[in-house]
Amino acid sequence: MNQLNSIVSVSSRFQRSVNIAAERQRLFDGSDCMGDYQLLGSSIQILETLALYLSQTNQRAFTITGPYGCGKSSLGLFLCALAGQEDSLKKVAKDKLTGLKEEENVKKLSEPGRRVIVFNGRKGSLAEDLNKVFFPDLRQSDFIDNLKAHPSIIKEPTLLMIDELGRYVAGGQMENCAVLQDLAEIINSSGSNFVFIGILHQNLSAYSDNRSEKDEWAKVQGRFLDLPLISHMEETLKILSEAIAQESVPEKSRLVVEKAVSCVLKHFQEKSLISTEIYRTSFLKSWPVNPIVCLLLGSISRRNFWQNARSIFSFLTSREPFGFQHFLETTSTESTELYSPYHLWDYLNNNFSHLIIPDRSDGHRWVNAIDCIERTKNKGSEDHVRMVQVIAMISIFNTGTGIDSNKLILQASQPYLSLKKIGIILQDLVEWKIIISRREHDTYALYDAGNFDIEKEKTKYKELQIDTEALNKYVRLPSIVAKRYYAETGNIRLFNFEFSSREQINYAVKDPKDDGINRIYLLLDIFESSQERAAFIFRLKEFLQLNPSKLMLIAIPNNAKKLASFAQEILIMRRISQDPLLEGDRVSRAEVAKNIDQLLSQFREEVSHLHQGISWILPGGVLRESHDDRELNALLSDLCHKIYPLTPYFHNELVNRNKTSVAGRTALKKLIFAMVNQEEKKRLGMTGTPAEVMIYMTLFENNALHRQQSDGTYAFTLPQDLRENSERIRRFWKKTEQILSERKIIDVLELYSLWQKPPFGLKAAAMPIFLMYFFLVNKESMSFYQDDMYEPFLTPEVVDLFLANPKHLKIRYHKNKPANNDLGEKFFAILKNYDESLKARDTLSIARSLVKILLEQPKWVQITVRASPRTKAYREAVLKAHDPVELLYTELPKIFETKENSLIVSRTKEVLDELEKLNKNLIHEIKVILYRAIDAEEGKEKELRARAKKIINLTNHLQLKRFISNLIDFRGEDEEVEKILGLTTGKLSGKWTDSDIDNARTKISDLAFSFRHLEGLATLDEAGTGARRLFGLVLAGEKGRTDVVVDIPSKLPLEAKKVRDNILKGLKTLPKELAIAVLIESGLELEKKNG
Repeated sequence: MNQLNSIVSVSSRFQRSVNIAAERQRLFDGSDCMGDYQLLGSSIQILETLALYLSQTNQRAFTITGPYGCGKSSLGLFLCALAGQEDSLKKVAKDKLTGLKEEENVKKLSEPGRRVIVFNGRKGSLAEDLNKVFFPDLRQSDFIDNLKAHPSIIKEPTLLMIDELGRYVAGGQMENCAVLQDLAEIINSSGSNFVFIGILHQNLSAYSDNRSEKDEWAKVQGRFLDLPLISHMEETLKILSEAIAQESVPEKSRLVVEKAVSCVLKHFQEKSLISTEIYRTSFLKSWPVNPIVCLLLGSISRRNFWQNARSIFSFLTSREPFGFQHFLETTSTESTELYSPYHLWDYLNNNFSHLIIPDRSDGHRWVNAIDCIERTKNKGSEDHVRMVQVIAMISIFNTGTGIDSNKLILQASQPYLSLKKIGIILQDLVEWKIIISRREHDTYALYDAGNFDIEKEKTKYKELQIDTEALNKYVRLPSIVAKRYYAETGNIRLFNFEFSSREQINYAVKDPKDDGINRIYLLLDIFESSQERAAFIFRLKEFLQLNPSKLMLIAIPNNAKKLASFAQEILIMRRISQDPLLEGDRVSRAEVAKNIDQLLSQFREEVSHLHQGISWILPGGVLRESHDDRELNALLSDLCHKIYPLTPYFHNELVNRNKTSVAGRTALKKLIFAMVNQEEKKRLGMTGTPAEVMIYMTLFENNALHRQQSDGTYAFTLPQDLRENSERIRRFWKKTEQILSERKIIDVLELYSLWQKPPFGLKAAAMPIFLMYFFLVNKESMSFYQDDMYEPFLTPEVVDLFLANPKHLKIRYHKNKPANNDLGEKFFAILKNYDESLKARDTLSIARSLVKILLEQPKWVQITVRASPRTKAYREAVLKAHDPVELLYTELPKIFETKENSLIVSRTKEVLDELEKLNKNLIHEIKVILYRAIDAEEGKEKELRARAKKIINLTNHLQLKRFISNLIDFRGEDEEVEKILGLTTGKLSGKWTDSDIDNARTKISDLAFSFRHLEGLATLDEAGTGARRLFGLVLAGEKGRTDVVVDIPSKLPLEAKKVRDNILKGLKTLPKELAIAVLIESGLELEKKNG
C-alpha cells in the first residue's frame, strides 16, 4: 500500500535557504535563480518605504526583521540586483515590478547604481570584518576612525548588506554595539550616499536577556529604521500552497478537504472578513494540510519559541516525530485524514514543549492545556481528546488568523465528524469542566478553574484613600521637556510629575531639604468648593513669596476629580492583583491585569490633557494659567531661565547630558587629552569632523574660548565679547571662583555636585570639559591633588583618573600676594636656564618647574645617598610637596636656613647643579673602573674595539657576548658607559640604585676578566694546530697582564711523563686550587729564567 509521500512532496525551491552573497554570484554567472521569486505585498511595502526614506530623508541605516523562512534573504537578493550597477541584473529586478502600483516609487532604488557589498554575519568582530572590506591596508586600525578619516567612503553610492546580522549581536558581543551605533550615526549624516541594511530575525535588543545589554542594544536600534517583513495571512497561504507539490488528490480526500474548506469560508463570510475565493484555491492546493493548520502556522511562525529555530518550510520538511513528513510517511493514500490541529499539537508538545512552557505569553495557557488534555484522557474517547487539542491550538495561536473555536471551525478541524457528533462531544467536555461555553460569542475555551469575583472584591476597597506615594511608584508619567529653552540653550530640562496631596505639598514647601527642582507637584485632592481651592492657592502664594529661593512648581488641574477617580481605581485594582487567591486563577489574573492596563491608559490620556486647563504656582508665588501646549512650554522655558541663569549655552547632544553613550565618552576623552597636550595648537591639533571636534567647535570655537595669542600660539581664555553666552560663562566662572576662594580646597565631585544645582544646572557629562577649561585658563592659580598629594602635572594617569574616577581628586585655588612677586622673579631668572618651558613667574609655575627639573633627572639621582644632606632635604621636600605655596615659602627657607629670597634662590641653584653633577660623576667613576679592569686607556678606544672584535665569536655566554658587543662600538661616550651600566645592573638607564651600582662594579671586573681570558684563548688559536698541543696562561693583576703560550708535542717523552708523575705525587697533599697555583708559579719562574 502506498503512503502519501509517494504523491505529495515539498517543492525543492522552497527547501533551500538563500545565501545572498552566493546567489548574487550565481546571478553574475548567468543563473536564473531569481526567476521563481515572487514579490509579495509585504516585500513591496518594505521596498517602497525604503525608497521614500532614501529620497526624502537622511536615514541611511536600516534593518529588515522577520521570522525564519519569511523571505528576508530573497528580498535582500532582489534589492541587491535592483540597486546595484549591473544593468542585466537591474533589468531582471525591474521586470518583476512591471504593473505594480508601487512601481514608480520602488524603481527609485535603482538610481544611482550603487556599489554592492554583501557578506554574512558571524560570531566575531564586526569592525575587523568591515576593515577587511573597506580598508584592507589598515586592518590594525579602528574601523570607525578609518571611516572618519576617509569621508569619501560614505559619499560614494554604496549598499552594504549583512545577512544574519544577529550573529554579531547574540551572545553578549557588546564590542559590536558601539561599532553599529557609530556607523549608523556617520552614514545618517547629511550628504551620505552609503546605505546599510542588516537582515536579522528580530530587533537588536531581543538578542540579549541581560537588562543593561538590552538597553544598550535598544539605543543602537534607535539609530536604525526597522522594516519588519511580516507576511499577511493570504501571503502565507499562497506560499504554503505553492510549497506543497501534489501529483493528484484522491477523490475521497478531495471531498473531505472541500468540506473543511467550506466550513472555514462560511465562517469568514459570516464574519465578513475576506473574499472567500482568494482563499479557496490556496486551501485546496495545500492538501493534505488541514485549512485550520494552514491558518495557524502563520501565527505560530511569529512566536518566540519558534522564531529562533524554525520556518514554515523547515516544518514541512522536518522528520521530527509527529511532523508533516512523518505524517506523509505513515498515512496511506487510501486514508482521508488530513494533517489537522491535533497532529500539530502532538508535534509541538513532543518537540517544543520545553520552549513554550517558560514563554511569558503562552507558557501558562500551554500548561493549562496539557492539564485539560490529561483529564480528558481519563474520561473520554480519542475524539474527545482531539477536540480538546483542537480548542487548545485555536485558543493559544489564533491571533491574526480570523478564526475562533466555534462549531464551524471545529468541524473544519475534524471534517470526518458530523455537527451532531461534535455537539455531543462539546456537551460532554462542558459537563466534565474541561471546556467552557461562551454563549455570547458561540465559542468554546479551555476551562481554567477560578472563582474569583473581582467586582465583589472592589467593593471592599471603595473607601480606599489615594496613596500618592504608592501611585508615584506604580504610575510613571512621561516627563515634559522645556522645548523652547532646549532650542535656545542646548540644555535639556525634564520635568517629572509627582502626584501629591494638599498635606504633602504643605509639608514640602516648608521642608528646607526639599528643593523641588525639576518636579511638578500635581495635586490630586478634590476641593469641595471654589472658595476652598482659592484659599489653598492663596496660602501657597503667600508662603512662596516670602521664600523666593524655594524653586517649587505646583500644578492644580481643573480635571483633578477625574484624575483622582482613575488613581483610586488603579490603586484598588493594584491591591486586588496582590490577593493570594489569584495565584492559581489565570483567567481572573488576566482580567485584573487587563483592567489595570485599561485604567492606566485612560489615566495617562487624562493627564495628557492637563495643559487644557491648569493653574500653576511658580517660584516666588507667581500664579499662571496655561490652556495649551504652547503656553505650557513657554511657562516651563521661562522658569528654566530663572532657575538656571548661569548655565552656558552648549548645543551638543552627545555630551551635554547627564549620561552619555560609549561614543560620547570616547569623544570626551579625546577632547580632554587634546586640551591638556595640545592647547597651543589651532583646534587643539584636531582635524576633520569627528565627534570631539564637533564638541570643540560648539563650545570653544563658537564662543571664542580658545584664541590665538600674540606669539601665534593658541590658549584658553575667558570670553571677551558682549554676547549673552559669553556673559553667562564669565558669571559662571566668577561664581565658581568665589566657591573655590571660600573653600581653598574642594573635592572635584563636590564641585560637580554644586554645578549640578541652581544657578548652574550643568549636565554631568559636560562637567569635565568645563572644569578642565577653567583649570587651563587659571593654571597659575589652580592645582590638582590626588588623595591629598599635590599633582604638579597633568600626566596621562592623572587625566585618566580625572575622567574615570574623579573621587580621588581635589582642586586647590591659590591667589598670589604682591609680596610674593620678588621671589617669583628671582626664581624665574635662574630656573629658565634649567627649564625652557617655564613661561610665568607665579607661585604655581615656579613650584611646577622645580618639580619638573627634579623629575627629569635620572631616577638614581632622585634617591641616591651620595647627595649632600642639604640636597637630600631639598629633594625630599620637592618630591613630597603637598602645597606649592608651602614649598616655596616654608619648606625651602627651612632647608636653606634663611628667609632671604636671594639666598634661597642661589642655594637652590647650588642644589640643582649638584644634582646634575651626581650623574656625571657616576659615569666617570664607572668609566675608570672599566678601563682599569680591561687594561685599556682613555683615548685609545680604537685598540679596545679591535680587541673586542677579535674575540666576539669565542663565547656563547649571553651577557659576556653583549658586553663584548658594546665594546666593539665603544668610543668612550657617557651614553655608552650608561649602556654597560644598564647591562651589569639589568635595569633601564638611570633606574638603578646605589646597591645596583656596587654590584655593577664587581660585575664589570668579572666580565673584564672573562674578556681577557678569551683573549688568551684567541692567542692559542693563532699559534697553530697539528700533532702538537698548546697551553695558554693569562695572568692579570696590578702590574698589568702576562700571556704565556707553551707549544709541546701531542705525546710527552717518557722522561717527561716520569717527572709529571713525581710532581703529581708531591701535590696530592695540597688542595686543588693551591696545587694549580704551585704549578702556575713554577711555570712562571721557568719562564723568567729562560728570558
